[in-house]
Amino acid sequence: MRKYIWESNADGELSLEAASLEAAIEKAKVLVLDGDWPEEGCDIELFVRHESEEDWEWCDHEFHIQSKEEILKEALEESGVLVAENEHEYSTEKIYHFGDEYYYIVENGGDRGAYDRMGGDGVWRDHPIEPATVISKSEVICKLLDWGIEPEEIKNG
Repeated sequence: MRKYIWESNADGELSLEAASLEAAIEKAKVLVLDGDWPEEGCDIELFVRHESEEDWEWCDHEFHIQSKEEILKEALEESGVLVAENEHEYSTEKIYHFGDEYYYIVENGGDRGAYDRMGGDGVWRDHPIEPATVISKSEVICKLLDWGIEPEEIKNG
C-alpha cells in the first residue's frame, strides 16, 4: 500500500492508503460523497497525488452533491405518477402523485422549447424555477380545473 494525498475544495487535504492512484481516487470519491453537505447542494473538486510528489497529478474530478429539491424532483420523475402538466411559453407546471402526497413543481422550458433560466430573479439556472411543494388534493383539483381539465378526467386521473 502506498500513501496518497487527496484534496478537495470542501475538506482540505487528507491522506489515505491505496494500492494505486486509481484505487486512491476511488477511495477519495467514497470519502467525498459520504460527507455532510449543505441542503442546497454543492459542487466539489477532488485532486489526488502520491505523497512523495510535489505536483498534483491532475486527476481532477468534479462531483455535484444534489440538493434536497434535486433529490425530490428526481424521485418524482422516476417513481411518481404525473397527474397533469400545463405548458406555458417559458415554463411548465406539473403535478405528481408520490406516496400519499401530491407535489406541484414549475420547471424551466415550455412549449416553445425556450428557457427562462433567470426565473425573474437574475439567477442563471437550468433547474426548476421553484422547488417542488406538497399540495392538498383540493388544491390539485382547483389547479386542474384552472388548466381546463374536466372533472371526469380528474376522477380517473
